[in-house]
Amino acid sequence: MIGPSNLRPSTIRFLSIGVAFSLAIPLIVARSLAPSPDGLGTHQQLGLPPCSMRVLFGMRCPACGMTTSWSHLTRGDLLASIQANAGGAALGILALVVVVVATKAAWTGAWPKLGISRAIGIGIIASGAVTVADWAARLLG
Repeated sequence: MIGPSNLRPSTIRFLSIGVAFSLAIPLIVARSLAPSPDGLGTHQQLGLPPCSMRVLFGMRCPACGMTTSWSHLTRGDLLASIQANAGGAALGILALVVVVVATKAAWTGAWPKLGISRAIGIGIIASGAVTVADWAARLLG
C-alpha cells in the first residue's frame, strides 16, 4: 500500500515544494496589492471583474473581501484582515502555517507528524466554518 510513510524523501520534497509555492505565490501577490479602503474589491487590481453576486443581487458573497483580507494580513494588520473577511483571515493564517510546514518537509524530506497534519485539517474545516459564519453575520447584519 502506498502512503505518506512509503514515499521516498525526494518525492516528499518535490510534493512539499509544490505545496509551499502554490500557497506562497497568492500570499506574495496579495502583498503586492493595495488593500481597498472599502474592505472589498482589491481583486480588481488584478484585472478581475467586480463580484458577480454583488452586481446581480446587491449582496456580498462568502468570498467578498478575501483578497483585501489577505492583503491586510500580509502587512501584519490582523484586525483589518478580520474586518475585511474573517474567513479570509483564517484561511490566510492557515496558508502561512502550511507554507512553513511544507518548507520544513521539503528541507527534511519527511512528512509532518500526524498531529500537525490533523491540526491543518481542522484548520481547513474551521476556516470554512468561519467563512460561512462571517457571511451569515454580514447578511443578517
